[in-house]
Amino acid sequence: MTFSPVSAPFRLERDMLVPLQRGLPAALGYRSNAAVQVVREPDLGMIIPDLLAGSWRSGAPAGRSRHTHLESCVLAQLEKRRGLGADDLADCLFLSARDTTTLLGRLERSGSAIRGRSGAWRLAPGAGTSQIEIVAVEAKLERWRDAIVQALEYLEFANRSVVVLDGARVRVTPALLSAFRVARVGLW
Repeated sequence: MTFSPVSAPFRLERDMLVPLQRGLPAALGYRSNAAVQVVREPDLGMIIPDLLAGSWRSGAPAGRSRHTHLESCVLAQLEKRRGLGADDLADCLFLSARDTTTLLGRLERSGSAIRGRSGAWRLAPGAGTSQIEIVAVEAKLERWRDAIVQALEYLEFANRSVVVLDGARVRVTPALLSAFRVARVGLW
């Protein structure tokens, strides 16, 4: 993938993010009508990618509501473990029983979670993330080794990870290309 050259080299890595954020859906090959969301520097705990793109593989489901951070954590645990009791859920998320009950009730009303006959909770059909493709992007002026380390961390939660380097500052060598190939990290 090649982006248009600019008149002067970027002075800051942050300068790279503005055109990247705008052009990312097209650069990733998403159709213009696809449900794509690009977020700049999302805080994911100890990890903060420069850009994070999410795309529904078959378009966003109709009526899907936004969830709070805690609701998203509950849904992630339900997806990961496929059926949890409220007590187990409270323990693994360090929540009180009352807060867990409140969250599960909201998720049940929104149609995202279902309580089974055994009392265990699970995701409602279509509420999982398996239909979402996540792409994490790290932009660096020239520190490509640092970028690979960060991009590898992003693969813990993203389907793909891409590093964007300033072509005016980095010489593409066989060693550089090999490092990205071995890491299975994209290079732009």
